[in-house]
Amino acid sequence: MPMSHEFVREDISEQVQRLNEDLLALSLDPQDEELRRSVSQGFHNLKALGRMLGVGRAVNLVHEMEGRLKGIWERGGAMDSGHLEAFLRDLDVVGSLLKAAAGQKLPPTEEDLGELAQFLPDFLESAREHLGGINTGLGRLREEPGNEEALQEVFRRAHSLKGSAMTMGLTEISSLAHGIEEVFRDLSEGRGELSEEVLDGVLEALDAINRSLDALSWGRRKEAPPRPPSVPQEALGETVRVRTELLDALLNLLEELFTHHLGLSELQADAEETLADLRTEAPQLAARMDDFCRQFGDRLEGVHLLLSELRDTIMRARMLPVSTVFHMLPRAVRDLAKQFGKEAKLVQEGGEVEVDKSILEQIWDPLIHLIRNALDHGIEPKEERRKSGKPEAGTVRVTARQQEGRVLIEVEDDGRGMDPEELKDTAVRRGLLSHREADALSSEEACELIFLPGFSTSTSVTDVSGRGIGLDVVRTNVERLKGRVSVSTRKGRGTKFVLDFPLTLITAPAFLLKTGGRTLALPADAVEQAVRLRKDDAYRQDGGRTIYIGGHLIPLISLMEALGWNGGDDPTQALVVRTEGRWVALGVEEVLGEQEVVVKSPGSFLLRRTPFLSGVTVLGSGEVVPILEPSALVRLAGRRGAQGEPEPGHRRPRVLLVEDQLVTQQVEKSLLEGAGFEVEVASDGEEALGKLAEKPFDLVVTDIQMPRMDGFTLIQRIRGDERYMDVPVVIVTSMVREEDRRRGLEAGADAYILKSGFRGENLIDTVRLLIGRRRR
Repeated sequence: MPMSHEFVREDISEQVQRLNEDLLALSLDPQDEELRRSVSQGFHNLKALGRMLGVGRAVNLVHEMEGRLKGIWERGGAMDSGHLEAFLRDLDVVGSLLKAAAGQKLPPTEEDLGELAQFLPDFLESAREHLGGINTGLGRLREEPGNEEALQEVFRRAHSLKGSAMTMGLTEISSLAHGIEEVFRDLSEGRGELSEEVLDGVLEALDAINRSLDALSWGRRKEAPPRPPSVPQEALGETVRVRTELLDALLNLLEELFTHHLGLSELQADAEETLADLRTEAPQLAARMDDFCRQFGDRLEGVHLLLSELRDTIMRARMLPVSTVFHMLPRAVRDLAKQFGKEAKLVQEGGEVEVDKSILEQIWDPLIHLIRNALDHGIEPKEERRKSGKPEAGTVRVTARQQEGRVLIEVEDDGRGMDPEELKDTAVRRGLLSHREADALSSEEACELIFLPGFSTSTSVTDVSGRGIGLDVVRTNVERLKGRVSVSTRKGRGTKFVLDFPLTLITAPAFLLKTGGRTLALPADAVEQAVRLRKDDAYRQDGGRTIYIGGHLIPLISLMEALGWNGGDDPTQALVVRTEGRWVALGVEEVLGEQEVVVKSPGSFLLRRTPFLSGVTVLGSGEVVPILEPSALVRLAGRRGAQGEPEPGHRRPRVLLVEDQLVTQQVEKSLLEGAGFEVEVASDGEEALGKLAEKPFDLVVTDIQMPRMDGFTLIQRIRGDERYMDVPVVIVTSMVREEDRRRGLEAGADAYILKSGFRGENLIDTVRLLIGRRRR
């Protein structure tokens, strides 16, 4: 995409976001003249962008919005919730139209798609087939607007295309397909009509999907797609927009200089050792070498200071205020509160705090999940709050602050809080703890249970705010950013989550260690202490090894075993790390020490193939050292233990995968088989029931929208048959609506996972947990 088009897309996002904020503020203070002028100017700017990009529909829609707002002002200026809802919805449409026209995304590379690249040909073929079906259905609807069969055909095709695109991680295509799906869901349920304006919007979305598919096809042929003409860039005053890739390139070059600098420092140290020998053997030569080493050292120190200052300057250029994310929260809180039937207000503080752009880009999902959790499970309904003597509207407070070189983001609500005893009971009921283990927990430790995979006080393993993922995934995502998450609560008073991040991911303190004869690194933030191990330090307990440190027994995991490496002696040292709310000792051959390292990305493809890898660094000697992710290591060690050869007379866990879309079916089957499960496939509910009757299965993974028999009906049939009524069922779907999630759980599903947030690790962890619980 040309740079000018990238800046136009950024300008569109800024204009739309500013209008979102101004419209929300104007609904609270309709007579504010400054806000009125700002909204009018925002509409004018969007129309100018629409004309420049040739998007007539966007220009007309903004013009129509201006007319509606003018009419409201002429009638007294009061904007009710219905007006506001319509303005925000139309503004989203305008933003989507303008962004789609502002430039075509380059096709993902094989590295971007990772292991999913092998499924791309099948995806392209099925996507073209779905588009053909949609066009056929639209043709029938032009001739017979009320044709129910054609409405359902378009809806089903759009839904299937959305699901496949979600599975492939192609968010632009899935978003466009979702828009078509929602239009035809409303039409099939009797809401609205297929007007020319609606039809034009559907056709524009289909054109955009076709362009994206063409781009993907071009990418597979290694040809560059045609690019739109560039747009002249206007003067930007005293500021210049610089693409993050350029800053990253500068940092990479700077890191190379630092690496060479470290290498020269090591050569200087070697020279000084040689000089010590020369002082006795050749005093005069030693004197000359002394002078040379001093000069060399002074110059080297000067270069180091300049490099450090240059690095700090570039890193400051990467910093953005957290308000970049915070300003999207008022709309999100408003929409979520309405969805859950609650009243809530948002209080924000610390928006000026700055953090590295790479962190800022990835904190939205954890942040919005915690806010969703607060509104769904924390804030009480109005009647309940009134009886408790609280204001009818709950408060969600989001605060950012800096502390000791880190950024803390707090999400706090004034809702019902959590009961530690109830949390303990839930953990025991779900098989996560024994009664003895639960009784030994303090109130603070009990609160940490909510971060365990599979923990929920609701009816589903992943029933946390309708996202298909639980707070364990929030913690995992935060830890991937070298961060931590903690929780505190007071029953009846509210709950507070604290997200703790480093200011930047470019450099980080790390422990260097040796294991299996290789040098590795572990983030120092995760390490509590390094200890030496003696032969009699380790104890056998529950089939594993533990060590006694600080009055506590801590699991001891050999790093070589966790990595799946063969050979090597018993570890002589251990690094005690805190991961996922518990202490673990990682046994290694030798701890070399702690130092600041420059963190490089190993590439998205390698990260997908190597989940325990969080980055790499280059030492002064030129050695490339992998940086390990402690949480992933511990999970990996647990999986390796679970994937050993089955005992005689025992079979591998058998999973029935019910999915009619070929691409999604292949991806999920590959993931499950790679995790050690035996997988059989069915294309719809009827075929699944036939297979269940033929042989036993340990778990069922099912989609919802399928021909002949859908997932809801399948689950009800499973729960109504005593032969397999206790078989766990996991829904994996692209149906994001809250009512669909609730319907699935009420039908008897044990977990509801969205394809939009689909992660293979989430699916595998959920399947393991449910099968393990059933076998107890």
